[in-house]
Amino acid sequence: MTLKSVKQTITHHYEDIISCLDINDADLHLPLYSSSDIRMNDVKAAVIDMNLFPAGFNNLCRLSYDEIPLLFKKTVSSFLPQCKRILILAESHTRNTFYLENIHALKTYLSEASYDVDIAALFDESLESECQNGALCLTTASGQELTFYDLRGLHDKLTASYYDFVLLNNDLIAGVPDILRGLNVPIYPSLAAGWHSRNKSHHFREVNAIMDRLADRFDIDPFFLTTSFIECSDFNINNEKSKLDLYDKAKALFSQLELSYRYYGIDQKPHVFIKANSGSYGMGVLSIDSPDDVLALNRRQRNQLTKGKQSQVINNIILQEGIPSSLRINNQVAELCLYYASHYYLGGFFRLNSEKSDRDNLNSRGMSFQKICIDSSPANSNDFLNQQQEYPIIDDLLFYRFLGLVSVYAAQQEIKQLEKRLL
Repeated sequence: MTLKSVKQTITHHYEDIISCLDINDADLHLPLYSSSDIRMNDVKAAVIDMNLFPAGFNNLCRLSYDEIPLLFKKTVSSFLPQCKRILILAESHTRNTFYLENIHALKTYLSEASYDVDIAALFDESLESECQNGALCLTTASGQELTFYDLRGLHDKLTASYYDFVLLNNDLIAGVPDILRGLNVPIYPSLAAGWHSRNKSHHFREVNAIMDRLADRFDIDPFFLTTSFIECSDFNINNEKSKLDLYDKAKALFSQLELSYRYYGIDQKPHVFIKANSGSYGMGVLSIDSPDDVLALNRRQRNQLTKGKQSQVINNIILQEGIPSSLRINNQVAELCLYYASHYYLGGFFRLNSEKSDRDNLNSRGMSFQKICIDSSPANSNDFLNQQQEYPIIDDLLFYRFLGLVSVYAAQQEIKQLEKRLL
């Protein structure tokens, strides 16, 4: 069995496989939206990160612009059939004009789906001083204007259920704001799914459980579709005992990978990513080629593993098998990012990085994005042939959509368990 044969099995039985995903807890809602990062080469292809509060909606192709509002309408209607007004709670880094592009695109999609949409954030003192009547006018990277409201100033509207639900585009890594606790207004995705409680290792355990279930029925080997990982809790990179524990766990993972690669005849030296177990934006991520690299971390690298987004202390990490990327776009190493609303595929883009190698974290300085624009209608058959040459993954796009969708269903299981524990 090879990755090629696994791809063929999945694409050939795609509808049957997808229907199997709905067997358990079919009555539960899938995450309202999400995005998955996928790495691939000739040996393995797997989701290596999954975001329940995705940015990057501005990087989706305009060919999708007519369809995405319809898919959001279907998704929101399945949650709240009578919904009319939505409040987007954005991240507080409102000075990031490219993040504002994401918010503008998200608001546009929802507005075109016939919803009234406002945007709010938790303003810090510097933003509060610039407010006029509790609002702030901000400009995106492309010059679009957006009105942001201070979330605290909307307390009366929230308690009076003026909005039908709050859509989080804020990962809550610093915890749940008091103003969001106890509201009668529904909040999606779940407050329990913020990075204050969610762990990447939990997500990948759920992914592996789904892949194992599918493997039993469809005779596919999950090795080709997943990454091996080890969790390291109570972590402090500046503590010698903690660093030695990390070294021992890195040795164990490298040894496991070397055995697996020999078994599958893979002529490739394994490498491993050290990642903060909670958090996004590519922060708290290092790539190592040997367990000895743990003992040789310099000050800059140790700093990367000390604090993450919003200066949150990193005390739980995951060691995850790396997949060297064979994907090249514009002569740059790349990875695939796919977006979903519930189980609906919204589109995707490539994350490129001119400064990184195929074994590095691409969500870092030097990255850029290229939209995936696919129009396979008969009237545009010549364009589709050109797209096949430009985007080497188009023939396998259904397979990659399957990988992303497994992560969506895995996240559903995560949220179900987190809500039982926290809410």
